Amino acid sequence: MHIEQKLSRFLSEMVLAPSLGLKKVRYNIQRCYVYCNGLFSCGSKKRWGYVAKIVYDKDNHVTEENDAHGKIKKMRNRMRKIVAATEENKEEILKLYKIQLGREFCPWDDSYPGMKEIEFDLGREALFVMIDGQEINADAGSKEARIIAAISIDDDPQVERLDCWSHKLAPGAELSRLAVHPDFQNQKIARQMLVFGMEELARRGYKSVHFLVNKLNVKALRSYAVFGFDTVGECSLYGQPFLCYEKSL
Repeated sequence: MHIEQKLSRFLSEMVLAPSLGLKKVRYNIQRCYVYCNGLFSCGSKKRWGYVAKIVYDKDNHVTEENDAHGKIKKMRNRMRKIVAATEENKEEILKLYKIQLGREFCPWDDSYPGMKEIEFDLGREALFVMIDGQEINADAGSKEARIIAAISIDDDPQVERLDCWSHKLAPGAELSRLAVHPDFQNQKIARQMLVFGMEELARRGYKSVHFLVNKLNVKALRSYAVFGFDTVGECSLYGQPFLCYEKSL
C-alpha cells in the first residue's frame, strides 16, 4: 500500500474517532508520525526517518505539521468525502453493488440491488457515496474520482412493518444497501458511512435509526458493536436471518 493510501486511512480514522465517541484512540496521543516505510508509529523517530509529522490537540485539530517530500500537500488533495449521489453515478454504483455478489453473508443477488433501487433512492435524495482520489493533482488539473462506498436511506414496507421498532423513537428510518469496494475493506469505511447516514437522518428530523444485519455475519456484528445499537428483535426476510438493530439519534 502506497504512503498516500496509508495516510488516507490514518487521517480517516483520526476524523472518525470523535464521531464514534471513542476517547482512548490515536488522536489523544498528540504526536503521531508516519514513516517512510509506510508503517504508523507513535514515539521516537530515530530508527526510521519520518516522511510526515502531524500534531493534534485534544480536540483533534491540527496544530503543527511538516511537508516533507510534499506528502501532506498531496494528501490534502486526496481526502475522501461522502456526498449525495447523482444521476451520473448510477452505473458506477451498480458496479459497486455487483462486485459484492458471492461474498460471504452477502444477501444480494443478480436482481437486487439493481438500477431500480438506485433510481428509487436518487428520486428521494436518499443515496450517498464516498469518493476517493478527488483532484489527485490539482496543479496539473487532472482529476480522478472513484466511488468506493455507498449507503441508502431506505423505505422498505416489509422492514417498516416489523413490530420490533420502538414507538417512542418514532419517526425512525432504515439505513440500507451499505456497500464498500473490496479494495478498500478493513479501513473502517462502513463505520464512516453509518456515521454519515445517522447524521443525515438527524438532519432530516428523524429520532432514530434502524437496520438489519445478517445474524451469522460475525465480522459485521463486531464492526457495528462500537455504536451501541440495541438489538430489538430478529426476523427472516428475503431468505436471510436478520438481527434488528435500533438506536436513538
